[in-house]
Amino acid sequence: MKKILITIGKVFGFFILWAIFISICSMDFLDKPPLVQENSATSRLWWELTPLTMTIIVTLIFEKGIEKRQVHVKLIEKPFRDLILGISLGVIWLGATVLILKCLGVIYFENKNDIKHMWIWAIAVFINVIMQEYLVRGYIFQTIKSNHNIIAATIVSTLIFTALHPGAFEVGIIGVLNVLTMSIFASLLLIYTKTLIAPIIVHFIWNAVGCLYLGGVSLADDYPHLWNCTLAGNKLFTGGIARIEGSIVVLIMNFIMIIIVGVIMFRSRYSNQSK
Repeated sequence: MKKILITIGKVFGFFILWAIFISICSMDFLDKPPLVQENSATSRLWWELTPLTMTIIVTLIFEKGIEKRQVHVKLIEKPFRDLILGISLGVIWLGATVLILKCLGVIYFENKNDIKHMWIWAIAVFINVIMQEYLVRGYIFQTIKSNHNIIAATIVSTLIFTALHPGAFEVGIIGVLNVLTMSIFASLLLIYTKTLIAPIIVHFIWNAVGCLYLGGVSLADDYPHLWNCTLAGNKLFTGGIARIEGSIVVLIMNFIMIIIVGVIMFRSRYSNQSK
């Protein structure tokens, strides 16, 4: 019981310090510095960069100060394997989802928009994804795993990840389940690769291509989209205000991705045992 209370204290302490640091980001001198107000792209980049910086600082404080380097968050270990895995699964995940919606006749891509500084918007999305994964599947996941087990780490990180997406609760049960299962999918990738890069890549492809290019994924309101995407038909498939992230098709695809990663993990373990 004492061990559990200590872990709970660490997690709460991490979030309290993180919340304090994030509140600093909302101060005018950090939230709206003159140099980044030239256009909306650089503003958004700055608004994503400051929370990531604060998250990394808090993580380092807990890693080096509280844990005395016994808990460490790995970003990358096997670059080629993890990059190929992340890109492949990300493309399959989003590509199959959009293809199914297209075949069902509920998603349409109409005229294009002219987006300036697309590369800055893409970097902003990438930074946002790193922050989310670093926050939820970084120190918190690793400390629970180190002190307890992988299952507990997956459950807690998934609950936290879901709580950080309150918009899903406004959509309904499908939206919540989509966030839950997506987090489990990302956590399994983390468990298999032992690093954050594969979950980051998968998450980035979903957000960057899904929002910036296709316009079917909802991020912050100021993010632009190249294609004007229209979703029409049964709300169960279109996702309502959450767009495709509220669709049951995404829920089905999430379960398929969980199974795919599960099979990869099983085959890897079986292969290692056979040697």
